[in-house]
Amino acid sequence: MILELTENAKNILEQSIEDKDSKFLFIKMVKYDCHGPVLSMSLTSKIDDNVVIKSEGYNFLMSEEELTLFDRIKVDYETEGLSQGFKVTPIESSLNACFITDEEDDID
Repeated sequence: MILELTENAKNILEQSIEDKDSKFLFIKMVKYDCHGPVLSMSLTSKIDDNVVIKSEGYNFLMSEEELTLFDRIKVDYETEGLSQGFKVTPIESSLNACFITDEEDDID
């Protein structure tokens, strides 16, 4: 699994995290829709049953199950108008497009 950090993300993380060795950036899939998986990232100090991935001097965490779904993930920091924050995007994934549910199939 490859984690890519953009320069923007590295700069914000450098300003935000004082102790890189005791803090972890936990990445998890929050939902899956027709556009693909949606990932989020949060700061934690607990490893629990997650896998540690080291990238660019930072410790990332993911569940073992989710780790197998993604080959590459890009972490960026975006500012758009008044909105700003980290954007975690799967670049390569073993997940496929949407499946039609029974409810959607009954719409015809």
